[in-house]
Amino acid sequence: MRPNGAGTSLTDRPLLIASVTACGHLPRIVFGLLGGAVAGRVDQRRAMWTVDAARGLLVAASAVAMALGHASIALLIVLAFVLTTLQTLFDNASTALLPVLVHQEALGSANARRGRSPPGA
Repeated sequence: MRPNGAGTSLTDRPLLIASVTACGHLPRIVFGLLGGAVAGRVDQRRAMWTVDAARGLLVAASAVAMALGHASIALLIVLAFVLTTLQTLFDNASTALLPVLVHQEALGSANARRGRSPPGA
């Protein structure tokens, strides 16, 4: 499935569809370093649980909104931006948590395995 599958049935304007994709990438650039700073100062497990719960609620709320006929490009743009922002915090928290979970001798191997995983896995 294409990332913008829902967007193509809402508009035929390429710029709006591209905006959904851009908003899905922008938070990593804007908040990547900030997310790392936050993740280093909070309980990483709690941050990961909180982020997952928030993402689940957002996806459920957006599904309800779309089912009720409130689907729009603006909704997709906001959803893409917020979900990617939360994913950035989750990724940074999981990276910061790894040295706590893995012995120092195995850290290189664990980092290599994590690097091969798909994002969010």
